[in-house]
Amino acid sequence: MSKSLRNQIGLTLVAFIWGITFVVVKNNTDSIEPFCFNFIRFSLSALLVFSYILIVRKQGLIGLTYTAFRDGCCLGFCLFWGFASLTLGLVHTTASNAGFITGMNVVMVPLFSAIIRKHKIDLVTVMGVSAAAIGLYFLTFKGSVSINKGDLLIFIGAVAFAFHVIFTETCSQRSSTGILVMIQFCFVGALSGICAYCMEDMSVITDIDLIFSRDMLSVLTVVVFLSTCLALLVQTRAQKTVAPTKVALIFCLEPVFAAMSGHFWAGESFGPSALIGCSFIFLGMIVVNSQEYLKSLVKDTTINARTKASDQI
Repeated sequence: MSKSLRNQIGLTLVAFIWGITFVVVKNNTDSIEPFCFNFIRFSLSALLVFSYILIVRKQGLIGLTYTAFRDGCCLGFCLFWGFASLTLGLVHTTASNAGFITGMNVVMVPLFSAIIRKHKIDLVTVMGVSAAAIGLYFLTFKGSVSINKGDLLIFIGAVAFAFHVIFTETCSQRSSTGILVMIQFCFVGALSGICAYCMEDMSVITDIDLIFSRDMLSVLTVVVFLSTCLALLVQTRAQKTVAPTKVALIFCLEPVFAAMSGHFWAGESFGPSALIGCSFIFLGMIVVNSQEYLKSLVKDTTINARTKASDQI
């Protein structure tokens, strides 16, 4: 199995974790405001990754260079920007609108990447991305379409997540994965704490009964260990070999896994529209990945032909 394929499987695991996490936590965080929750989430995640680097990897802060710090802050800003916009936008819009608009970074990533790197988008990528976008529409929209200020905030968040995916590819090549992720978490935690102080009641952070309640501990365990630490570490390492467009396509599976887990664990409906949406998303992934397979096949065939020709000579 190639390294690229292993990393794509790892990214699929990330999408699965994010999908099921939504179902796990969506009804268990009403007692704590969003910026306070993100402050706790990312602060604990930063501490956990630091402990991992220090104790398990035994590397200390060797990889903490100016470049790593700069890249980590850049990625952390994109991450915070995305989470903050998504959190505020959900107050004013529906979950279906939010799911579709956030998922549209599958279109934004190849578009922004082409603009930044000044290259053309090939036809196969356009076909795969279009199929995934159609799939997101069928999977997430469940009624009439309405546009409001919440949708604009969600769109801003989607742009941030798209830039996070694009920049992670570049930053992951030149910095230690653990250090890069730890700096991101510190940056997001600090900004979330500032926003919580300015906009929310931070007294809940010192409420021992709330923080150490069974429900909150179970939510924090899932969110900190799985959907934050493990997910970002896997994503950052995987993007050393997986192109941003493929990452965006794989992350389209998040609402698919969320819908499936909601159906099996929460009794939510999973009708024909959802099945059509899932089918189009899978089709988009197959189309884009088939391009890489065909290129490698042509390359191998060409090499074999040249080898035979040289042997005959």
